[in-house]
Amino acid sequence: MGWGLWVALMAAVFSLPAVTQAAPVVSQPVQAQPIRIGALKFGSVAWELDVIAHHGLDRKHGFSLDIVPLAGTQALKVALQAGGVDVILSDWLWVSRIRQTGSDVTFAPYGAWAGALMVPAASKVRTLGALAGLRLGVAGGPINKNWLLLQAMAAKEDGLHLADETDVVFAAPPLLRMEMQTGRLDAVLTYWQDAAMLQTAGFRRVIDTAEVARHLGVPRQVPFLGYVFSSAWAELHRHSLVSFLAASREAKAILRRSDDEWERLALLTRTEDAAQLHAVRDAYRRGLLDHWGEDERRAAEALFGILAGVGGTPLTGGQTRLAPGTFWAEDHF
Repeated sequence: MGWGLWVALMAAVFSLPAVTQAAPVVSQPVQAQPIRIGALKFGSVAWELDVIAHHGLDRKHGFSLDIVPLAGTQALKVALQAGGVDVILSDWLWVSRIRQTGSDVTFAPYGAWAGALMVPAASKVRTLGALAGLRLGVAGGPINKNWLLLQAMAAKEDGLHLADETDVVFAAPPLLRMEMQTGRLDAVLTYWQDAAMLQTAGFRRVIDTAEVARHLGVPRQVPFLGYVFSSAWAELHRHSLVSFLAASREAKAILRRSDDEWERLALLTRTEDAAQLHAVRDAYRRGLLDHWGEDERRAAEALFGILAGVGGTPLTGGQTRLAPGTFWAEDHF
C-alpha cells in the first residue's frame, strides 16, 4: 500500500463519529393533572372536597385537586363559562337550558338529597290540602324545584293552588328556620340540611321531595345536583375527570360508613350541637345515590315535564324536553 493511500485511510477512520456510552434513562415522575373545581365555602360539596383532600384521594386516583372558592351559585356558573374553573356543582335544569344557547356543558350526578315540608310538632297539617290559608315559608325563589313539585302534587291530589291559596314567603333557609322557631310561619319547605336541623328542634316532617316525586309518578331516585363541566374539556381530560369522579364516590363511601369523619367535619357543617350533626349526617346518608343509568335518566326526563308544566319558560327557557347531551354519556354506576 502506498504511503498516500495509507494516510487517506487513517484520516477516514479518525473522522468517524466517536461511539459514546448512552446516558442512563431517568424516569420522570408523572405530574398529577390538576382539576380546578369552583366551590362554595360551606355545604355538602365542601365536606366532600375536604374528605378528598384530607385522605389524599386526589393523589391516590392520579389527579391534583385545586379548589377555587367562590361566593355564590351565580359566580360558579360565570367562572365555568369563562374558563376560570373546570368543574362546578349545579343542576341539570340549568345545564339543559344553556345547552340550547350553544353551550356544551354536561352533567354527572352528585347526590339525590331532597328538601322537605316541615311543620311544628303540634300542627294539624298532615296533607298538602291542610296548607290552605296558612303562612308558608319556601327556601329559594318562585322557580325552586321543591316548590314547583309541591305545587304539582297539591294540584293533582287536593285540587289546591298553593301559590294563590297560601301566604307564601320566599327567603333563605336560616331565616326561615328562625321564623319557624319563633312561630311566625305555619310551615316551611326547605333544603334537606335545614329540615334535619328543624327535626332536632321538635318540628315534624310532613313529606319530602322524593316522596312528592313518587306521588307524581316518578319512582326512581333522581339527583338534581351534579358536577357540571364542558364536554370538550371532558374529552381532552377524560382520565382526570374519571379519576375525580372515582375520588368523589370514595369520599361519599367514607361519609357513609364513618361516624368519626363526621365529628372531624363538625365545624364545617355549621351544626350547633351533636344532635344537629347526627341528624344532618343521617339525612346525608339517605340522599346518597346508589345507581345512575338509563332508568334514572328517563326519570329525570319525566320530572322535567312536570317541572316545565308548573315553572314554564322562566325555568326551562321554553324547552319542552331536556336538551340532548344534558347528561354525560360516559357516566354510569
